[in-house]
Amino acid sequence: MASGWVLEQIATKVLAASASYIAVPAVLRFVISEASPSIYLGLSLGITFPINILLGIPVYTKIAVVVLS
Repeated sequence: MASGWVLEQIATKVLAASASYIAVPAVLRFVISEASPSIYLGLSLGITFPINILLGIPVYTKIAVVVLS
């Protein structure tokens, strides 16, 4: 099983990487002015972010345990 430090590092890095889910829709609004905010906000925050948190963290944890063991 992974140590507490490894789990903290994984969670911190996943959440830091997930900050792009907040930044990208704001940039997209200016780059593609005709893009529909309901589409790109809904996809980034409603679908991709929860999947990354629910599935990504366990997968990254298992990978880290295998690599560090």
